[in-house]
This record gives sequence, C-alpha cells and structure tokens, in this order.
Amino acid sequence: MKKKHLFNSAVINAVLIALIIIFISSPLASSQSWKGDYDFVGKFSENLARAKSDDKWGFVDKEGDIIITFEYDAASDFKNGAAKVKLNDKFGFVDKTGKKIVRIDYDDVYDFKEGVARVKKNNKFGFVDKTGKVVIPLNYDFANDFSGGMARVRLKDEEIYIDKDGNQLEVEYDDEEDWYDEEEE
Repeated sequence: MKKKHLFNSAVINAVLIALIIIFISSPLASSQSWKGDYDFVGKFSENLARAKSDDKWGFVDKEGDIIITFEYDAASDFKNGAAKVKLNDKFGFVDKTGKKIVRIDYDDVYDFKEGVARVKKNNKFGFVDKTGKVVIPLNYDFANDFSGGMARVRLKDEEIYIDKDGNQLEVEYDDEEDWYDEEEE
C-alpha cells in the first residue's frame, strides 16, 4: 500500500508541475499585459498568431498587438514567411507585414514548396512565386506540389512531370496508384 501511495503522489506532483509550466509559458502569466480582446488566438508560427475578432481574421504578436488587421474571412498559420488568407470566397497570401504577396483572386492556394505555390482558378491549376508572379500558367486540370524540382500534373487525360519553367520532363514511373492529392475535388 505504501508503494501505491508514493506512486499516486509522484503522478500528482508531475501533473501539477506540468500545469505550472503551461501557465507560466502562456500569455496570461506574462509580466506584460496581453492587449486586445480576441475571440480566438491560434498557435504562434514565425512569431505571429492568427486571431479572430468580430468574425474577421488577422494576426497578432506575442504581446497581443495587431500586426495584420482583422479583415479576412479566414487565415492559416505562417509557413516560410507567407500565410494563406481568404476574402470574399477568394484566396491569396500575405507576408508578415500584411502585404498581399499573392493577390486574393484564386479559388484556392496551397503552401509554398520549393519557392512556388500551387494555385487554382476556374478549375485550372498553375504555380506562382512569392512575388505573386504566375511562373507556370494555370493550364492544368490538376497539379501536385513541386518536389525534387518537378511536379506531376494532369493535362486533359495525360499525366506528366514538369520542371519549374513548365517544361515537360521525360520521367519513367511504374506505379499506377492514384497520385492526386487528397485535396482534389
């Protein structure tokens, strides 16, 4: 019985220590006061957190200061210096200053991979760079992200690989599995 009591004490102590650590690391325990009254604050990514206030999304820093105004219908966390945002059913990307680096004009946008992001508009796919420039026109019926300098795309009924200039590559593959992303509609 004595061993069981010691075990329970150890477990309780570990839980209490974990709770104290979580509280100390939260903005509520900071010596600086948290600014703003937000409906939701997400996790911090690249020193900013997406936050929601009055049904609009923006981004705040660790003190709660608004860094990117609350003007978006949806927003994702920052990855590689860019965050996906939605406004009036269209998507684009903003940088950490709030500058729109990919215009909010696409039906969907996907994370940047190897310096380019896959974009979708009118059921066609292409790729843009971080300046928003279309580097591969939206001609494809579907596209995967770039990996190893190439992306697999579908044009009509043909599946091909392209390089970052949009040139078709001669690549042999032998798996007949469905290679399309789960995001395909």
